Amino acid sequence: MTAFRAALVIVFTCIAMAGCGLLKRPAVELTFEDPVEVKLNAFSEDGGPPRPLRDLTDFDWDEVHVFYEGDAREEVEDIVGDLVFEDDYYGSSGSLLVFEKEGAVVKALAMSGEFVRGAGPSWPGDVLLEPYGLGYLRLVEPQ
Repeated sequence: MTAFRAALVIVFTCIAMAGCGLLKRPAVELTFEDPVEVKLNAFSEDGGPPRPLRDLTDFDWDEVHVFYEGDAREEVEDIVGDLVFEDDYYGSSGSLLVFEKEGAVVKALAMSGEFVRGAGPSWPGDVLLEPYGLGYLRLVEPQ
């Protein structure tokens, strides 16, 4: 087999594997230093009454998931339903917020610190953020 034919076989094999999902890539690129993070930082520092997380975002979403350093890729995929990062574990030292719209990932935001907390990983679009000291924000159900 010529080198050209071998290269073609490799290229078509990779295309076929990608089409079948064997070479998975993240659903969206992880965003770092996003304007949303800037707004969350300001809210955590300024405090105030709880407010909707939706008010601090500039894109459409209906569910958010929160993960932390060391969370397994498989666990994140089970909850989100898609690949968000390629490593076996989330390696950033901050929170990971994954926003979805109608079951599809629209944004994955890697926070520089673990200042967003919640009692569970998944929250509806009307979730509130509540400052609770030391610059931390807590996700809470609306009253």
